[in-house]
Amino acid sequence: MSRPLRVLAICHEDIDYVLGGMGMHVRELYRFMARRDDVEIDLLNGGIGQGSQVYNGFTRHFPSCLTTWKPRCEGMTAVLLQDYLLLKTFQRLLAEGRRWDVVHAHEWGSLNVAWACREALGVPLVGTMHLCMTHLTHHGDGGEERRAPERDPLDRIIAELAPDDAAVVNGLRAAARHPSDQLSEFALNQEARLVVESDETILCSQAYVDLARKTFLSDVIGKRYNLIYNGIDPEVWHPRAGDPSRARAKHGIKSNRPIALYVGRIATMKGVVPLLDAIEAVDTGYLVVMAGAINATTQAEADQWSVTKRIRALQAKYPERLKWVDYQYGQDLKDLYALANVGLMPSTHEPFGLVALEFMAMGVPLICTEVDGLGEIVAPLGDHGDEYAMIIPAACSEAIVEALDVLQDRNVRRELIDLGLRRIRDFSWPSIVDQTVQVYRDAIRRVINGKAEAQQKSSSNRSPAGGGVQSREQPECANSLGGTLGRVLLRGR
Repeated sequence: MSRPLRVLAICHEDIDYVLGGMGMHVRELYRFMARRDDVEIDLLNGGIGQGSQVYNGFTRHFPSCLTTWKPRCEGMTAVLLQDYLLLKTFQRLLAEGRRWDVVHAHEWGSLNVAWACREALGVPLVGTMHLCMTHLTHHGDGGEERRAPERDPLDRIIAELAPDDAAVVNGLRAAARHPSDQLSEFALNQEARLVVESDETILCSQAYVDLARKTFLSDVIGKRYNLIYNGIDPEVWHPRAGDPSRARAKHGIKSNRPIALYVGRIATMKGVVPLLDAIEAVDTGYLVVMAGAINATTQAEADQWSVTKRIRALQAKYPERLKWVDYQYGQDLKDLYALANVGLMPSTHEPFGLVALEFMAMGVPLICTEVDGLGEIVAPLGDHGDEYAMIIPAACSEAIVEALDVLQDRNVRRELIDLGLRRIRDFSWPSIVDQTVQVYRDAIRRVINGKAEAQQKSSSNRSPAGGGVQSREQPECANSLGGTLGRVLLRGR
């Protein structure tokens, strides 16, 4: 029997403290993948912990000696520190004799470490872009208003280490960036490298495949993408998974009004501004409960953002209309879903829309837009098939008010609940795992074939007398920050 496929995955976001869809995806993907006999997974992961632990069937490795990591600590200092410590962990695993067949980087923040691992191991790199920061920056959702004026002391160093022309091939150097924010510029460059230079790239919706082709000039450079949706586990998320009385007690919700629940980051792309407009303009008869953290890297940024101030002001003025309960996860989040009569997702941009699957699986009728990947969940056939939610136009507060009124009808709610419970069957984790493993095998095959072609070309170019030994071409990552850190740590291995 052949040995299992050995996968080294890298994710900076703590998969226990799930702030967005990426952490949830990574945790569930490898939980289900670990059930296969033909795959072994090691995950380099940010989080509070030391050493290694068996976690849901795979092995999770924490950053070396890191005890105070928070998923959203600020600035390039945090990025470099995380990279360095994860590479130290990788170095330890190499010293123990560990080897892998493929490296999988989740999001741009993992790319430095992934490049160094790929260089050291000589194996293919698979990259997944969970959120396209380039698109959001182009469309003004980069968070300029929340950005603190203080500069990170490492900005100048990063400017020197980071490849200034990393995104030239993708036409991004002239694109909209934040010249005052070196971290944002660096992130955009890294995102371009992740999408274009990975041996195989995974995207979570057809909308993102189309977006990547346009944004990164993929047709020009001959890049192809793998479309793999996110999934939902109906054994974890189901209508009886939460306790509404527990949610009421925890958050002090005494109102007898029906509950309209918003779950997600408090960010412009999530449609929070038209939602607040609706709450302020009309008393819909609902108590809108907003469960989400402010999309800012520091408390100071969160406090000074106009949307934060507006949420607090509206909650004080209309306590019967709005209650903000901040970030919730785990059982506390399931309890809120169980409390909800209606779900709200008025997003203006969604790479996929994992929260929509959670609402459906928990038996909550959903009001949402059909932007980007979210539309592929709730209206997969457009105007020619079923709609699995009450669909509204984006950035329209009047539509939110009208939809809430329509869903006062118990029969309409029941119909949407039944449609949602039927729809989630199409997002099976075992199927998603099968597709991901096939991408790994395709990446390995691509690299093996590429090496064979390069060797054949090298042999044909060599003189008959064998004159001269051709120098090994320096890999691209040697010019990146990841390559720099990697060489420092792996020297002498």
